[in-house]
Order: sequence, then structure tokens, then C-alpha cells
Amino acid sequence: MIASDAQRALLTTERWSWLGDVVDRWYAEPLTAADGSTPDEVAAAADRAGGGLPVGVAEWFTLVGRRLRAVQDAASTPGTVRRAGGGVVVWEENQGVWALIARADGVCVLDEEDFPFPPTPLPEALHGMVLSDTLVGVWAGTRVGPLGRLAPGVRGGTAHVGAGESAAYPELAVPGNPFWGTPPRGDADTVLRGDADLEWMTATRAAFDRLARVVALDPPGGPQEVVVAFEGLTGAEQAVLTDRGVPDIDRFAAAVEDLGHISMGAASADGVRFHVTTDRPEEAIAALRGAVPEGLADKVVVAVRPERVSSFRVVHPAGRDEYVLPD
Repeated sequence: MIASDAQRALLTTERWSWLGDVVDRWYAEPLTAADGSTPDEVAAAADRAGGGLPVGVAEWFTLVGRRLRAVQDAASTPGTVRRAGGGVVVWEENQGVWALIARADGVCVLDEEDFPFPPTPLPEALHGMVLSDTLVGVWAGTRVGPLGRLAPGVRGGTAHVGAGESAAYPELAVPGNPFWGTPPRGDADTVLRGDADLEWMTATRAAFDRLARVVALDPPGGPQEVVVAFEGLTGAEQAVLTDRGVPDIDRFAAAVEDLGHISMGAASADGVRFHVTTDRPEEAIAALRGAVPEGLADKVVVAVRPERVSSFRVVHPAGRDEYVLPD
């Protein structure tokens, strides 16, 4: 399915041209007619907001009203949009600390004076928030942003770096998330936020390689995270790996006692996973695989990543391309 006539017309305007580029560059799925709200859905959202929608908000919903989802903070959808502060809330902090409000004149303002966010045209404000929550979806490892699944080549992470290591990248022409107060830095294929504590994402291998020449993303001998994830377990199989529903970390902690430490265990309805931090990943992986209970070898995924890079490289089973943390 391709974009609708209304979507295509909006994407050719100066105010919304950034959206097509962001979707094409960072997301797995192109923009389609199914992503946009119908005229009836936009009208219902206007009624729900009481007093109608600013023109830009109606256009935004026409473009991506059905595609929006919460990541760290939450974009308003046609089903959640509301009035506040003399306008319409278009994005809200996850604990309600601040709300980004679109006024009738097409300008976005913040409802909380303690956070820096200058009055900004709506499309620019939304551009900044989309990049902000896309960045979080990348470094968090869930590979999902506010516009859906991320593209396979997108990489990201967090790193504690020396002052000025990433200063080679200029500020982007978008506002920053209100908590940060400054615009992100980067280029067309790179977004960076923070100084000593850096959040980053790259859209291409070339962009990753360039950043890696500026910031040590995988330093030799640096810490690595190994995940041992069991998927599709029966109740009986899950009981082998848990103690009253809690992951039994002792089984794997003993295996890596001299190689690292268990940093986390998590259980879901049909899976259990264990995370290990180590600076000797090959030895730790061998030890962890040796600790897999008999009969569960065909239900385990073993993957590894540098601490500063959120994407995992699958070690087992052969032929599996990626491991993504559960959303």
C-alpha cells in the first residue's frame, strides 16, 4: 500500500518534508495510507479536543495518526488528544511533568516554565520530539520508535565519554526534548544527545563508522553484555529456570563466577532471560552455553553486544540474524 493523495501532498510541503525523510531513513516501513487518520477520525479528534484542532495537528493526524505510539514520552493520538493551556496537547512527558501544546496560531509552547522550550512552529517541534523518542527506542534496544519498527541498519547506544569527544557534530535544526534544553547534534544519518553521558544513533554503516572514529564505541577489552534468552517455553520448562516465577540466576552466576557477573534476570509468559556483564565475552559465552539445562538448547538464544552499542550479535543459534529485547 502506498501513501494517500492527502499524505503525498502534505509531504511535498516545506513544513512536512522532514517526515518522509525520517521515516525513510530510520524506520522499517514506508509511510502508507493506512498510517494516516481518515477525515472522519480527524473530525472525531477535533470534537474530542473540544474547540477543534489547529490546522497543523489535523495535518499531523492525516499523515501518521494511526501510526503513533508511546516510547519514552507519548505523542497524542486522535484517540487521546485533549485541550490544555489554551491549545491542544501534542506530546506529553511520561509522568505528566510537562505537555507540549499546539496553539491555534500553529506555534507549540510548553506548559511548564521550569523546562526550556522556546515557542516553536508545530512541525519543527514534532520533528524534534520524533527524533528524541526514536533515539530512546534505539538505545533502549527495543528497536521501536514513535513511528513503529526501526530499520535493520539503525544502531545506537549510550556511552560515558570524555568532554568534547562528540563536538565534531553540529547542532541539528530542531528543538531538543524539554528535559535536555538544547538541540541534538549530528547530521543526516547521526543523532547525538548529551556530553559526558552520550546517547547516540546512526542510520547507516558509514555513519556508525564515522562516529566510531570520534567516540570509542567498542574499546578493546571493554565491557560486553551477553544475554542468554529462552523463548517459547512450556510451563514445565520455565519452572526449571525460575524459582516461584523469579529467574534463577544462581545457575548461570556460578558458570561465570570468574568471568563476569549477572546484571539482570527477567521472566515473561513463555520466556526467561539472563544478562551477564563481562570483559571476557568468548569465555563467558562458552561457560553460559555449558550451563544451559539439558533439553533446552533448541530454545535458547545467546547474543552479545559492546556496552556502548545497543544492538546484539547473535552467537547461537546459527542462522539467526538478530536478537531484540522484548518491548
